[in-house]
This record gives sequence, C-alpha cells and structure tokens, in this order.
Amino acid sequence: STSIQEATLYHYEDFTLPLNFENASRKVESFHGGLNFTTNWRKLVLKGLNAYQFTYVNQASSKVSYLSLWNFISGRYKILEKYSFLIDYEYKKHFIEKEEDLFNTPYQIVDLKLEYSGNSMVAGFGGAVFESSLIPIIDLLLKKKKYYISFIRKFDVFLIKNQYSQTDALELIDNSFVFGYDGLKHKSKIELFNVDYKNESTSGLRFYSDIELKWLNIEQKIGFFNLNTNALNKPLDYYSTTSLFFSPNVWFWEDSRYQPFVGAQSVYIKHSGDLGLDPIYPSVFREISLEPYASNLLNLEIGLLVNQFKLSYKWINFSFSDNSIVQNSINEFFLPVIPIRHFEIIWQFWN
Repeated sequence: STSIQEATLYHYEDFTLPLNFENASRKVESFHGGLNFTTNWRKLVLKGLNAYQFTYVNQASSKVSYLSLWNFISGRYKILEKYSFLIDYEYKKHFIEKEEDLFNTPYQIVDLKLEYSGNSMVAGFGGAVFESSLIPIIDLLLKKKKYYISFIRKFDVFLIKNQYSQTDALELIDNSFVFGYDGLKHKSKIELFNVDYKNESTSGLRFYSDIELKWLNIEQKIGFFNLNTNALNKPLDYYSTTSLFFSPNVWFWEDSRYQPFVGAQSVYIKHSGDLGLDPIYPSVFREISLEPYASNLLNLEIGLLVNQFKLSYKWINFSFSDNSIVQNSINEFFLPVIPIRHFEIIWQFWN
C-alpha cells in the first residue's frame, strides 16, 4: 500500500519588528512546499519527505533571498520476527543571495542501524556516515510496566547563520540518559545529556512532568545548562515553563454545553550573560560580557468552553503594576514585552 501527501503554503508579512528607531520596516514573502509518501510492503517500509522553502526578505533597505531544500528517505526491512535493518538518508542545502553574492551550504547524512524490538527492550546499534567518517550511534530502551530507562547516542548537523550573514554547518554528537514514568494520568521523565561540538562539550539536565485529570492539567518543563564549568558562550543557564489549565469537567458541567476555565502560563529564563539574543544581529546570538540576568513572563486567561468554541479574556505579561516589562533581548532598541489585555474567540477543530 502507498500513501502520498502534498502541501503548499504562501506567506506574506508586512510587519515592523518592535524596534525603537526609524527605518525599521520589514517585508517577507515566502513559498513553501512538500511531498510526503509512505510505501508498505510485507517486510519493507519506505518513507520519504521532500520539501523546499523560498523566502525573500526586505528589511531596513537590505534585500536577501533564502532557499532551503530538504530530502529525507528512511527504510525499514524486517529480517526476522524481532530484528530489522534501518537506513535513514538526509540531505539539505541552503542558499543565501545577498547583494549579488551567492552562498550555499550543503550536507548529507546516512544512518545505518540494526534493531532488536522485544516486549521489554528495544535496542539499535549502528553508525552515521558523514563526510567519509563513521560515527557510532546507539538507541537503547528498557521498559518495565509503566517505568522505562533509555540511552541515546546520535549524530546530527544543524545549519546556523554566522555573524557574516552566511550559513555554517554545525556538527554535534548528543548523548542522553533518560529515566521516565508513563501512566494514564501522569507522565514524567528526567534526562541527563551531554553535547559535543566544535571541540567543546556542554552538559545539562532536563525535567518534564504532565498531570492530566478530569478537571486539571499541569505541565512543567525545567532545564539546566552549562553544568560543566568549561562550557563557553552558551545563551542560557536555566529555564522553567509551567502551564496550568483548570476546568471543572465534573458534576453537571460534565454533560453541559459549556464549561468555565482558568489558565495560566509562566516562562522563566536565566540568561548566562555570555551570549545574548539580538534579533537584528545576523547570527541572532551575539557575544557579550554581562552578569547573568533573568526574565519572567506570566500569562493568565479566564473564559468559557462552548461547543468547540473558546471565549476568553487574556492578560499577557500579567502584573499588578502597569510598568512591568519582560526584556530578553540585549539590543537597546528592541522593545520589551509590555502588559497586554484582550478578548478572543477561538474556533477549535477536533478530530
């Protein structure tokens, strides 16, 4: 059997970034397209994704064109009942045209892996082929009832902009160890990771928890970075996001056409002071030398859920003081997030 999906998107944006100086105009026009297919034979499954994105940006009298091409193909061949051979091919090329200069950065990766899949264990061992080099990769998952532990070692390449408005291919090896719990009403995991790149190394710790009850949903994400002291030029030391949604889906509200609700979201970020966020800088992140600083954004929402409609009143950057601001950018001309209040209606589409 074979399934094919095709998608296209056109996007036009005439929006000025929140900058506090003249000639801050910005116009963006972009074209997107993709083709996704899946072919399933008895022992062989093939999947593919081909996509492109062309973007034209006219900002502050500077005109730049970007073109990105993706090609991803994966195959799984079942050798025996519990053994499979996997191959993943990834190719990407990024073009930048600026002031009659053309730059392009390509890369391609081939992952080869032999996988064992049992009731309580999934194990995959192989290698990633990149520029005539073979990098070992590992996927290991052990499960016992609702608990699991996993170890993953993977190789990846990211395309990032540098300070000269060109693109660099960043190679990295990500090693992570995860201990988790997967229940019906509660899911949580703790992840210890280490990332090696550019002859440097950084370690961190992430925590995730999600509690889903009939009347309450709480999601918590916490991350610690730069745990090793030799890590340099990392933008964040710590972050924490909390999302709370309270709606009494009990008693007579359980069968009612409407339900009242209260929602809250908190985003706390501890910046390192070594690498700052500057949205108008070519590489977005700029090296600085500041004391660590923090920002905390709190949003509140109250309203009604009415037959696939959500009617609510929102406070963005909620504070008891009208002078409260949230500033994450180090650019002195970039305006901060100020308190905003508005009423909104959302039509929710459910499957």
